[in-house]
Amino acid sequence: MTDQPPINIAFCIADLDPGGAERALVQLVMRLDRRRITPSVICLSPPGALVETLLAADVPVTCLHARGRWDLGVVWRLFRQLKQRQPAILQTFLFHANLAGRIAAWFAGVAHVVSGIRVAEKRRNAYLRLDRVTEWMVEKHVCVSDAVRDHSLQVGRLNPTKLVVIPNGVDYEKFSSAAPLTLSPWKIEPTDRVWVTVGRLDPQKGPWDLLHAVQQLHPNIPV
Repeated sequence: MTDQPPINIAFCIADLDPGGAERALVQLVMRLDRRRITPSVICLSPPGALVETLLAADVPVTCLHARGRWDLGVVWRLFRQLKQRQPAILQTFLFHANLAGRIAAWFAGVAHVVSGIRVAEKRRNAYLRLDRVTEWMVEKHVCVSDAVRDHSLQVGRLNPTKLVVIPNGVDYEKFSSAAPLTLSPWKIEPTDRVWVTVGRLDPQKGPWDLLHAVQQLHPNIPV
């Protein structure tokens, strides 16, 4: 045990609706050792479904009620929260929270800012440019995979010394005893071979790439 007081760490994310990045933040914060770290969460948007999960775990949550992705007033409201809390570290998740967080943190005098890069942004070059222009405000970028790191380095041209890869953790105990799903409502028998992909139907997630790959492997299967 140490006699040092817990480190005050603030986490900032665009919203707390159920999603991959949002659930990853919740699981990370809930597993922190409270003897060493005092966490708090700031959400740019109105309250989402995951707020109650955090509050039930005694994690304070503040929602800033942004009126849209480009509500510039949320930067001021975030600055006021950070100035009041004076966290030792601010960790942000997702592009809009990354951008608003690093600007607000710089004005609030937060010493250490870590951003979370969750996707290889291939459709919005402006996002990459804004990341690059404001990178001097960031101490580290946590990339969720090697592919995201490579894209951030080669296409985003971010500083390689600031890029680190920390994959999402998986609560395997949650799934180890899960009962198999009955697929009979879709006329799928237990002996049928099934491919499953989890994610929103968006080109970024590559659902059509999966169908193309299946057709290449099994050309007799209609897709």
